[in-house]
Order: sequence, then C-alpha cells, then structure tokens
Amino acid sequence: GFATTPKVIGDFGVIISDCVNNGNMNVTLGRCSGIVATANSGTTITGCVNNGDQINKIANGRLGNIVCNLAYNSHIINCVNNGDLDATADGYKGTVGGIFALAGDATSIIEGGGNYGTIRTLSTAGKYIGLLWANHNNTIPTKNMVASGRIFVDGVEREINASNYMEHIGFMKNPDCVTDIMWIAPKN
Repeated sequence: GFATTPKVIGDFGVIISDCVNNGNMNVTLGRCSGIVATANSGTTITGCVNNGDQINKIANGRLGNIVCNLAYNSHIINCVNNGDLDATADGYKGTVGGIFALAGDATSIIEGGGNYGTIRTLSTAGKYIGLLWANHNNTIPTKNMVASGRIFVDGVEREINASNYMEHIGFMKNPDCVTDIMWIAPKN
C-alpha cells in the first residue's frame, strides 16, 4: 500500500515492475489502487497492468487504478489500466483518475501506457476527474499515453471524442509538460 525511499534524486530504491492485478476491489478507503496506493518517494512503477474494477464507498479520497498518490522522485512508466473505477458514494468530493489521482512533484516522470477503463463519480467531485489522472499538479514530463475509456458524472456520460479528449484527461497545472497523448475510442 505504501512505497518509499529516502529523498535522494536518482535513488530508485523501490521498483514495482510487471505486476498484474485481476482482483476487483469493493472498499471504503481514501487511497486504494490495483497496484500500489501511494508511491511516496523514489518509487518507479513500470510495466504494470490493472484489470480489476474498483468500487469505493469513501466520501472523500484520492482514487486511481494504478496508484493514488505519486510523490517525490516517483515515476509511472508503461502502465495500463483496464479496470473501471466507481466513486459514487453519497456526496463524494475527492479526486478520481484512471491511472492516478495526484501527481505533485516535478522530479517525477509519467510515460507510456494508458487508461481504457470507465470512471463513474459525482459532480461534487469538482474539477479533479480524468481519464488518465485527476490532478497533475506540477511540471512533470508526461508523454506517449493513450486516453480511452469513458467518464460518467451523476450517471450521465460525458461526450468524449477525438476533438475534445484533451479536456477530459484530467486537471493539468502545466499543460505544456503533457505531450503525445493519443485518443482511442472505447469499445462498446
């Protein structure tokens, strides 16, 4: 649930590689993911796949199907989410993203992989809802990802297509750091 190493640039003490989750999660947790809940410091998550669906009954949390929180010098490389994420508990006001909920440190790297799962949440979650992430809150180089899947807010599907998908990948503090994101229409 929690991976960390000392805060030393270039120290990759925790490597989570080539893991696959096929289990569904029916939980009431503020941080829950198919691979690891929190990549706190010096953690690289690479080549991992989440196939499990998450139904989370927490009222306020950081929810993502690969990782919830990506912090200092932690990376997501070539990870894929196929699972759905349901954050429709009464009054839900947290963050919801297909790959991750929050990435907040400029020493991180996010590259490759993508989301194919469906996000379900409530309008009380606000602006932090996205196919790829909820809150991309720094100058983190992010590239070569696939944005697919669907988003339902209050039971209504958002119309996402090749011309507007970048508006639905998630909140970005610095959009110039995000490049080469490709849209693939979800399968019916």
